[in-house]
Amino acid sequence: MPVLSGIGIDEACPSKNRYNNIFLFEVAGIVGDNTACMTLVEIAHIYTDLVNAERDIPETEYHAKDQINALRTKYHETLMAKMKEDGIYFSDRFDATNKAFELIQNEKLRAS
Repeated sequence: MPVLSGIGIDEACPSKNRYNNIFLFEVAGIVGDNTACMTLVEIAHIYTDLVNAERDIPETEYHAKDQINALRTKYHETLMAKMKEDGIYFSDRFDATNKAFELIQNEKLRAS
């Protein structure tokens, strides 16, 4: 099993360990492409969290905004690829974003 900085890939996979660890690994530059083991819901969670985080960061924190923006862009591309793979139609990147937020909202409703 591949090991990522002392952590097995199964442990780093969000289906077994929440996506926060993946996010921290990416920010630290430890993990390259780790989205292969992720579900659409997990990718959408990360993407929507990044969108919300970017909104919350003050404009004066431009380095942090740039880092979050880079991750947000990566996960947006991954989200759209996974949606296509799963047969979910979207007309453009804005529609894909709306569908991601709807998916997360539906997951929250289902969980409660």
